[in-house]
Amino acid sequence: MRKKILQQILNKYPEARKTSGKYTAMARMAKQMYPVLADIPGRTLTDIVFHVVNADRDWRTLTEGENKEEKEILSQQKQIELGYTPGHYQNLKKLKTL
Repeated sequence: MRKKILQQILNKYPEARKTSGKYTAMARMAKQMYPVLADIPGRTLTDIVFHVVNADRDWRTLTEGENKEEKEILSQQKQIELGYTPGHYQNLKKLKTL
């Protein structure tokens, strides 16, 4: 659903393809997915998206190397949910580097 909405936004607003339009595009996507956000002014929501995306980056940096077992389990669960064989994607990446 996210991907489809983002694709529609990219098609409708060509400036959204620019790096400078990334957070605005994501804010538009959030408003479509969660109509309750429609009352938040566009610039404010764009700022919120900016902080959430960057907080995710910070979190990844701060927790790098931690919770490896939990991350692996969650990764395998997602692979199963998507219909893949757990570990298959990682094995393909390894084969490509050989």
